[in-house]
Amino acid sequence: MAIQGPGKVVVVIDDDESVRIALHELLKSVDLPVRSFATAEEFLKSGQLQQTGCLIADIRMPGMSGLELLDTVKR
Repeated sequence: MAIQGPGKVVVVIDDDESVRIALHELLKSVDLPVRSFATAEEFLKSGQLQQTGCLIADIRMPGMSGLELLDTVKR
């Protein structure tokens, strides 16, 4: 199953470790390439934006919220 091109990954961003791990493992169980981050800032610093085919982010997180991340990514 491709996510809009070779090398693309699903990115999970959630400050709740149990939710982040559960989503990561669920996506991995259906053979999707996945990367997980605890914060939006960590994701942005990772350089993974160009490889992101799908972004799943918590709306309420300390620091940058999921909605603020969406605005940043859209720019």
